[in-house]
Amino acid sequence: MLQGFWRKRRAEFWRVLCWSFFCASCQFPITSPPVWVSPHPTVETPRPIPIAVHAPDPVMRKLMCEQLEQSLTLRPYTCVVEPSEEKVPRLTVGIELRDPQLDYGRNLGWSTITAGMLLLVTSSATLVYSFTLEVPGAPTRTLHTQSTGRIGLWIVLPPPKGWLGTFLGTLVNSSGTPDQLRDSCISLKVPKDEQIADCQLYRLFLANSLNQIWPQLQTALFADSDLVVSPEDSPDESLLQEESRISSSPDAALTDSSFPDSPWSIPWGPAWHLSLYRGQVVDNSFWELVLKGQHDYRPSYFDTIAISRELSTHLQQIRFEVEGQLGKHSGMQEHWETNLQFVLRWRVLDAPVPVSIAYGDGLSYAEEIPRMELAMGEVDTQRLVAYFMVELDIGLPALPLDSKLLFRIHHRSGVLGLYCKKKCGSNFQALGLKVTL
Repeated sequence: MLQGFWRKRRAEFWRVLCWSFFCASCQFPITSPPVWVSPHPTVETPRPIPIAVHAPDPVMRKLMCEQLEQSLTLRPYTCVVEPSEEKVPRLTVGIELRDPQLDYGRNLGWSTITAGMLLLVTSSATLVYSFTLEVPGAPTRTLHTQSTGRIGLWIVLPPPKGWLGTFLGTLVNSSGTPDQLRDSCISLKVPKDEQIADCQLYRLFLANSLNQIWPQLQTALFADSDLVVSPEDSPDESLLQEESRISSSPDAALTDSSFPDSPWSIPWGPAWHLSLYRGQVVDNSFWELVLKGQHDYRPSYFDTIAISRELSTHLQQIRFEVEGQLGKHSGMQEHWETNLQFVLRWRVLDAPVPVSIAYGDGLSYAEEIPRMELAMGEVDTQRLVAYFMVELDIGLPALPLDSKLLFRIHHRSGVLGLYCKKKCGSNFQALGLKVTL
């Protein structure tokens, strides 16, 4: 009965799943950026008001300056270095980070509610803000408030893989709480690449929290025209140039990142990967290969070229990728095969040699009914079935292009009767090379 239900609805199920490949990594919670406040169309845009922003946290200071300079208030502002003689408005931002956590119970609860289809890995903390705005010739204004910032990702997978992914992903992300990201960002003992990545994640966390209180901040501190500075009190251009020079310094570059985009945009990462590998079929089940190491080879081979691209996951040790493959069979069968999969990758080791473990889940389409699978007793095999893979990557530092040696188990599967009534599928053990483009 259950198999009949799935067979009738599998087209709709896979349509939703394929769409989830392109909406697979999103910032949480799904909140809109602060609303841009445009001036009246008949009023000429006024000159930006110089303002000196002070914050113990350099990432927060950079973020506040960007917010103010993007005209997200009633009047435009420009951040300056506070002069010793000139008088400009001064904004002091104090923040306290409380209750950092991995959202373990929350994420498992949401995954359970969705019948194990939702993979949810996030971390969060409460930020307590203290804003003080001092304007020459005007009363000092203050605002004390707080909000919860959260970063992470969500993915839709066939049940119960989402629940298992939430469980394992949260364990792997144990070093990704906001307080750990902050400490890594300001530490002098952390490798440069890791420090930059952690600063970007910490900045996204701050931005997510600041978004939630920005309307309240505008109302309390920037709602009227008392901040207008007369021309004789305005700092000269050298101060503005000095601020521009400081903002472009290497230390400031650690926090450079555009304000979070719409959560519905595809969060592509910077890296493309090209993989070439050759595999040989084995007459063993997937679990016999993975858990027991058994292999009974048959004279059928598979040559594959794969292109993958990383997604920006906002996690430390976990990476997600979308991969497409094109392969040609030889030996017991001669057809072409294409595969599309979503890949979860865990960076086990970064030095002295990079090592990662990956799991992929998607769809496999054969040009014809695979004769080799029929000959091996897979009596109900189909052209379209599910695709799984597990992979081990080991870095090759002596070679260019961030080259890696890859070991992969390439698996076509019927998923317990979802694609075929009886037996279908095959397994290949493969060895190849991966480079970064």
